[in-house]
Amino acid sequence: MAEQLTRKQATQLLELISLVKPQLQWLQKEYESRPPLELPQQFLEFFKASLSLSHDACTSAWLSLRDEAWAQDEDATEIHALRAKYLPVFLRHGIPLGIGKLGLGHEQNAQLTDTHNTGLYSFEPPHRACKNEACSKAFVSDPSLSRERDLDGAIRIQVTVFTKEFGAIPDYSTSRKCPKCSTRYYPNYFVDSRSSKRAYYPATAIVFMQISTHYYMSREVAELFASMQVNAWTSGTNCAKIYNESMKPEHLTPLLPAEWGYAFDLDVEKVWSAFFLHALLLDAENSSLEVEHNTVNKFRLTSALLARNQRMAGTGQAEWNHACEACTWYTNDEKGNPAVIRSCVTDGKAMFQLKRRLERLKISQPHSSMPGDNPTSTSDGLEGTGADEDEDVVIDENGVCPDKPETGNQSVRARFGRRRTHNEELCVASCGVILGRATFYGSEAPNGVRAFWKRLFPTKRSLPQVLWHDNNCRIVAMLKKDGDSYFSHCALPVDVFHFKCKHKEGDVDCGQYCNPYIYSELRTQNGQWRFNSSAAEQTNAWFGGFQAIVQEMSAERYDFFLDEMIRRRNISLVTLSRQRNQNPHNIPREALLDTQL
Repeated sequence: MAEQLTRKQATQLLELISLVKPQLQWLQKEYESRPPLELPQQFLEFFKASLSLSHDACTSAWLSLRDEAWAQDEDATEIHALRAKYLPVFLRHGIPLGIGKLGLGHEQNAQLTDTHNTGLYSFEPPHRACKNEACSKAFVSDPSLSRERDLDGAIRIQVTVFTKEFGAIPDYSTSRKCPKCSTRYYPNYFVDSRSSKRAYYPATAIVFMQISTHYYMSREVAELFASMQVNAWTSGTNCAKIYNESMKPEHLTPLLPAEWGYAFDLDVEKVWSAFFLHALLLDAENSSLEVEHNTVNKFRLTSALLARNQRMAGTGQAEWNHACEACTWYTNDEKGNPAVIRSCVTDGKAMFQLKRRLERLKISQPHSSMPGDNPTSTSDGLEGTGADEDEDVVIDENGVCPDKPETGNQSVRARFGRRRTHNEELCVASCGVILGRATFYGSEAPNGVRAFWKRLFPTKRSLPQVLWHDNNCRIVAMLKKDGDSYFSHCALPVDVFHFKCKHKEGDVDCGQYCNPYIYSELRTQNGQWRFNSSAAEQTNAWFGGFQAIVQEMSAERYDFFLDEMIRRRNISLVTLSRQRNQNPHNIPREALLDTQL
């Protein structure tokens, strides 16, 4: 042994065996715990080429080191370091150069006949046997006992993998079938032949997602894209461009096979496929995600997106029941009993009109719209708001309350492009956390706002004690006219700035019911306003940055994307609130949804 291998070569062989051990195990029975006596030919050739060994030297080394190699148990960090070290070796010797494109359109026909293929990851199903108990095999010696049926019918295909550390690299993916029930198991999911549904394995077990038949992406990359979108309004096109230009190590590019069948450049559709699948997997952490299998990739997730959208409507956001010291005041009522006052602000602006709102607020980046001790931003410039979206351009910018002038107040507007939606209505806690969202098709009429509030707060217990809205003058008038007492326990003030600058002085009802100064609970003992009544205005500044991103999306993607951005922003805001010692917490949902009041 010492005469044939140097110490360095022996160490390298042990490390390479650690990387390909999962592939070697698939060539054995599941119950076999010892390494194979003889090294399979494809791995023998791989080790020979990688370490410049002769046939006899490599065979002898395997016999001498196989037990030691099999006993090694590296953790994930050590395996990652080995992959980084030996990736060039896999590109030179594991991925055969010059194979060329398979040119086969269907996965069932894409089985590789060349056995000298070893990828860095070589994706395999997580199970070696069928999980359907009906497929178990009884032991001949004792029919009362049985074991799971082994998978066979392997189909191995070329794939391109978009990694975080190594850029895009070539690799292989294998699926296997149960010989009895014909269920096919893939690295991320299995397909029951009777339902034609993809049933995903637990999300926590999926590190690389199959975003289309021949493409995988690290979930870390998908998470990076989502973070870029929520924090920097980065479009799918720009996500792909940034990845292609900055996440491909230059020293690896010459080693990529020139004739690999599947592109190493990331495109916008793959970015979106990864974004939506990653978000669905996050959403299904405690359940099982199922999507269509026998359909084109573009529509595969549609039913799952629609189902999540339906759950998100109304009370679906995780922070719907949020409370903290910036939006909630715990006090005592006149009788000395514990009382609570929650403050929320509702506002809506045309999704393709919000660019002007950003300009007025001088918001250039999403973080500029995060609520802080001083909500006024002094940032200059305007980035990420989309210069080419459809929008309404206000010619007369003197915005006023709809009830202020006696002669009417409609500003002259010139509209350029198509109007796809009228506006997005947000209900925002005074701390900035978004409690809910709704799309308004038509004007932001008082009745629409009332319907939005009733869906968002379906019980009187769930209603905030203070509901700010710039149009509360008309909302109160409508409630009085209709005899609607649902909001009778709520204060319905208008924004402080709106009341002082745009309020119609002759409107007695507006002054009696919507004047924020008449509610002593809204101010502290030193006269400061207790709650931020401009929270929705500031949040709309952030929300408007997505207009260029969503304007070409289908309806289900549009809703899902905006809900996901809100979910992620809320997580950041709650974290910030915790850092500021504002005691963020969630009021028990069952208490808020109790209909007995």
